[in-house]
Amino acid sequence: MSGGNTKFTTGSSEPKKSTGQYHSVKGNLVEAIGNTTGATSWRQSGSEEHAAGEAEVNAAKAKGYAEGTGDRLTGKKDSVSGCYW
Repeated sequence: MSGGNTKFTTGSSEPKKSTGQYHSVKGNLVEAIGNTTGATSWRQSGSEEHAAGEAEVNAAKAKGYAEGTGDRLTGKKDSVSGCYW
């Protein structure tokens, strides 16, 4: 995530898979309770928390992929330039 002021479920601007998964599961449970009891506020808040958790998981995956790509490019550069030293 570059340059954005996105706040994730942790209150941080850094996405984390573990907290995203936690909030996704918690959101599903709250939504299920809302569906069972007919409490629309629980159903709505559960759905929102689940969506926020899933978004954080996806952002963390994308961030990890981007960092891995940078590491792979650095490693390739080092292996090529290392041949000449």
